[in-house]
Amino acid sequence: MPRQKPYWYYRLKFSWPGRVFTRLRYPSLQQQFVQAKYYYSAVLPGRGGLVFDIGANVGDLSAVFLDMDYLVVACEPDLVNFRMLQARFSGNKRITLLQKAVAQHRGEGLVYRSAAHGGSLSTLSDKRRQQLNGTKDEEGVIRFGNGNQVALISLDDMIAAYGLPVYIKIDVEGFEQQVLSGLSQPVPLLSFEANLPEFLDETMACLRLLDAVDTQAVFNASTDDRGLVFDQFQSYELFLAWFRQQDFRYAEIFCSMTKCGK
Repeated sequence: MPRQKPYWYYRLKFSWPGRVFTRLRYPSLQQQFVQAKYYYSAVLPGRGGLVFDIGANVGDLSAVFLDMDYLVVACEPDLVNFRMLQARFSGNKRITLLQKAVAQHRGEGLVYRSAAHGGSLSTLSDKRRQQLNGTKDEEGVIRFGNGNQVALISLDDMIAAYGLPVYIKIDVEGFEQQVLSGLSQPVPLLSFEANLPEFLDETMACLRLLDAVDTQAVFNASTDDRGLVFDQFQSYELFLAWFRQQDFRYAEIFCSMTKCGK
């Protein structure tokens, strides 16, 4: 794996001059930021409030949520990514950084790191690691290192510690079922990734978990991170009937819980 860069490099990268340089050198990154802000502005309930960014990676979406006037609690178990988060948001009192993974219960777990795609494939899912390890894409061959111990926390723990969020974003590379198993109370809005068809069973289990938390919960999805499939959120039964007929490989599934006044 590539050698880890020193902390001062990340501080320089996310300093004001570093951000200007990056914007000029890589204009597509600014376009991605604007697109993400437009996308989430259309989905999130207004502006302001608390957001949980579960699987924050290097903070690209946390930066979007902060720009939308939300407070953010960002969880990232990968130590390299977490050091980048620290450098990026140093001194920002509107974001809380946790070098933890979210699971069903508190404890310890193993996080497997891959340097591919900026560390965004790091996962606690052994199934996801085995599925991707050794595969080749536009960046080359994906490889995972040995697992590193990381502290675990549940969504219920986070809500008890930081308050009820208006939105929970979950991007955990195949560990979604374990994350949602640690949620026992309704939240206004959350989303999680579905990597299909390999994680179809886990995705179905996630939907059942959310329906159990709030039997009046409604659902929607995006398959391109640009807009939602339905103009209005669908009931569990209608969404499930639609979902079973699809053959896409990726979706971000949104769940809005009516017991929170949605």
